[in-house]
Amino acid sequence: LVTDPPGARVALHRYVIRGRRLVPEYVRDLGETPILKAPLGRGSYLLVISAPGCEDTLYPVRIERGEHWDGCPPGQHEPHPIPLPRAGDLAEGELYVPAGHAWVGGDPEAPDSLSARRVWIDGFIVDRFPITHEQYLAHLNDLLAAGRESDAWQSCPRAHRASVASASEELACEKGPDGRFRMKERADGETPSLRSPVVLVSFNDAVAYARARSEATGRHCRLLNELEREKAVRGADGRHYPWGDFFDPNWACMLQSHRTPPPRLASVDAFPGDESPFGMRGGAGNSLDLCWNEWTRQGPVIEGGRLVVTESPPEGPGYRAVRGGGWGNVANHCRAAGRFAVLPDHRRSALGLRLGRSFGGAAGSPARHERVEVSL
Repeated sequence: LVTDPPGARVALHRYVIRGRRLVPEYVRDLGETPILKAPLGRGSYLLVISAPGCEDTLYPVRIERGEHWDGCPPGQHEPHPIPLPRAGDLAEGELYVPAGHAWVGGDPEAPDSLSARRVWIDGFIVDRFPITHEQYLAHLNDLLAAGRESDAWQSCPRAHRASVASASEELACEKGPDGRFRMKERADGETPSLRSPVVLVSFNDAVAYARARSEATGRHCRLLNELEREKAVRGADGRHYPWGDFFDPNWACMLQSHRTPPPRLASVDAFPGDESPFGMRGGAGNSLDLCWNEWTRQGPVIEGGRLVVTESPPEGPGYRAVRGGGWGNVANHCRAAGRFAVLPDHRRSALGLRLGRSFGGAAGSPARHERVEVSL
């Protein structure tokens, strides 16, 4: 285990089942990096890596029977130094998913699951929560302030219908007395919570939102590749849900979670049990996430055991990948390996967005821990 900078201290936690959930329990201190030998039994572990001036890094590891884990990317013979984010590298609400292997697919109960495969996925940063109505309204009002009112109206989320899958052409937003956009009261008399995920936006709307954040922050923000999103939910051990393999409707916002009908969106804070090994929330329920890559039957491009993150064009007829479970989904549709698809201009009543960005450089290239800044 090698880090950049070296000399980071590593605390070892082992995942055990407590209350039907996988919970990391502290085992021992492994010492400082580089760590060349540390005998571990077969199982799933969480390494907490700490260094002065750096953000703590969570690094899940799965040890197979008789396996020697070495942190080497496919086709290479030296371990990939894990870049540790410096203080300030992560914006508020961002989480770090360091480079490494992860098990993806392999779940016959998940719709359209890929075949089981161990894949190296380069490091990236992901938002802890999906984009909320509050954040999206700020985006619309920024467009308004920039004199782009027509773009703002075009990007407005649509109003909810009774059907889970459909979207009307009625807008979910309106201008308030102050001339700024606000959420509109629905036909049932309720106004969507500002802390609930924005839904009924299209892939094209999501790309425009990512572009706007990139311009505002100077960091190249984007939607996640669907396998990045799967790793952010499952960690390294191929669990079926963010919390493990057992399903309980009290742990995620889905069809059976609601004591009184009808089912509905919840605040992004409402289901703390829906949390992944990296701390990402809402991976199994509430809203689904639009992904960056085009949907294909065989899944994203993997070359030599490594995920190739390619950017799909905003325009075009191809389907875009969608991952996650929603407030109206049944249990098997909330499984982390489940795959869905949508056309770039279509909207769905549980379909939202979550942003991320690359971080740390690709395996095999010089590791770096500085901010990733791209001028658009």
